[in-house]
Amino acid sequence: MKRLLTLLFALTLFSSALSAQDIITLKNGNTIPAVVEEIGVSEIRYKPYDNPDGPVYAIPKANVLMIQYENGNTETFANAAPSGHPAAFMGTVPCNPRYSDTPIVPGMSYAELKQIYNPRDYLKAYGTRYSPGWAGFGSFLIPGLGELCCGETGRGLAFLLPNLALVGTNLALGTKLYSLIKMDSNGNVILTENGIVYTDPAKAQSLSSIRSIVTLVDLALSIWSCVDAVRVAKVKNMYYQDLRNGYSMDFSLMPSLELAQTPSGYQPAPGLTLSLRF
Repeated sequence: MKRLLTLLFALTLFSSALSAQDIITLKNGNTIPAVVEEIGVSEIRYKPYDNPDGPVYAIPKANVLMIQYENGNTETFANAAPSGHPAAFMGTVPCNPRYSDTPIVPGMSYAELKQIYNPRDYLKAYGTRYSPGWAGFGSFLIPGLGELCCGETGRGLAFLLPNLALVGTNLALGTKLYSLIKMDSNGNVILTENGIVYTDPAKAQSLSSIRSIVTLVDLALSIWSCVDAVRVAKVKNMYYQDLRNGYSMDFSLMPSLELAQTPSGYQPAPGLTLSLRF
């Protein structure tokens, strides 16, 4: 009798545990046992039922057919408006695990990512897509180059175009200043103890001052772009690290060279190595 009561009690607990979960049914027929955290305007956030202490996941509301809650109630989303995000078709996407429950999805720009990630928290990891050092160096030489290499075209042009304007202005001022240099009959520059002689010293002084200001502004732009490119590279690397972890798979294909045993001895055998990470 005691065994029977114990068995009935265990079955009751087991059935209660099974019912204490929400079932998310997708429009493609798949089901997700979950604990629903929040139903937003365009997405539904939940935690996997078998990992309630894990990360929060987000799924576009347009992909969900219905949710059957643990209390037996059912909510349908057949008429939900499609999400405006380009990754709405991709199903569940892990939320950003570093700072908040903000969902991260493919195709996000730096303007969105800088609200989520702090470049000071960047740690180089396997498979980083961009080099912060090279991005900064490129943008110091040519403002905007590092941002362009990191896929931020608009941001790169915002630095590159003003730089081109400053360089053009500097060249125009230099040409004008050169035209004011006094030459002798042989076409040589006249030099004195005070330096180069100009046909209009006052105008030459003014042009030199303006050119110095333009040069300083261009240098400041280069430094600003350099710092910005480093930040962009770090933030986007963190983003791609989280995307890779969220989708749980990464692969690389690299050339390899092995020693193969032949009748005449060991010979080098070139090939390819496929590396998969889950």
